[in-house]
Amino acid sequence: MTKIELKSLINYPLPSLIGMKADFVTEIESAQNSKDSSISFLLHSLENKPQLKIGEMFQVMVIGGSNFHSCIFTKKDERNHYSEVTKSSIPIFNTKEIFLDFILKNLQPDHNYLAINLAYPLEPVTRNGLLDCVLLKGTKEHEFKGLIGETVGEEIEKYIKETLDRDITVLVANDTIALVLAGIHEIKAPPISLVGGIVGTGVNFGFFYNETQVVNLESGGFNKFESSESGLIIDQNSSSPGEQLFEKEVAGGYLYKHYNIINKLYGLGLKEINSSDELSSLAITKEDNGRSLAQLLLERSASLIAVQIAGIYEFKKLAKLNFIIEGSLFWKGHNYSDLVKKYLGKLGVSESSINIIKIHRSYLLGIASLLD
Repeated sequence: MTKIELKSLINYPLPSLIGMKADFVTEIESAQNSKDSSISFLLHSLENKPQLKIGEMFQVMVIGGSNFHSCIFTKKDERNHYSEVTKSSIPIFNTKEIFLDFILKNLQPDHNYLAINLAYPLEPVTRNGLLDCVLLKGTKEHEFKGLIGETVGEEIEKYIKETLDRDITVLVANDTIALVLAGIHEIKAPPISLVGGIVGTGVNFGFFYNETQVVNLESGGFNKFESSESGLIIDQNSSSPGEQLFEKEVAGGYLYKHYNIINKLYGLGLKEINSSDELSSLAITKEDNGRSLAQLLLERSASLIAVQIAGIYEFKKLAKLNFIIEGSLFWKGHNYSDLVKKYLGKLGVSESSINIIKIHRSYLLGIASLLD
């Protein structure tokens, strides 16, 4: 199969992308007005925060689609400062017990507060005046049986009390919310202009709705588009058929699966790969032994991410937005960020209208800002 034939098979034509952008804006508006929508409009109130004393310490955990980070923050003057960060992989959270045991295993002693950045669909709730979240569903092949519909921080507090006889206050927010919050101290711009985007193992966007509320869209669930042939197969064989269709089409947790499926469907005779890091490496090889397919899949993903960025820009109706982006696919995928910018131009968004930013360890700084 020639590269031209592959491109026509894989890439969405521009009219389809433009239509998809319009549909994404409509879905945001529907969710905002509590109408049926494939995405969410989850408002997180940030009006109340624990007031820490100078020198007081608290722990932060970041639980992503595949990685775990932890560190201790110390309250110092107007900013929180963190210690050395530990990093490890996470298990598959098939059950509530696996998740709670993981938290307990990584809990540090002698601190009164734990703030958790949790990269899964969450509905915000206010508990004892502070931000907590109800787990709506599992994604990225994590099922969380027994924890769906439960208030995550409250369940962790009870488990720690029962197991260690220790009292601790747990605050929880989605990774996208944490990403938006990371911009408060790091970017000299009005909060209303701040948008956070996860483009890595999973995909999601969120933004400041007003000065004290942040929206989580759960945009990986967007489904007003025609899934690719490989995307349909991935969905059918996933643990959540019919859900997170956009994420399954574009995210790093799935791109290599598209590669393997297309290779098999069309008899391309390529070697099977096991990660999207391998996909990105193939995209820069000198010989075309999978290079064309890898490049086209990265381009398709980037074009769809541009659809959501352009849609948020249209919905927000501001002259300029600051997008804080986190995720290895966006920043390490071969030519990925440039491809996103290229397609933003095709979708009518000028380069001066979108400022794309990477904040070092935004996933830690944002969640830590839940405590003052």
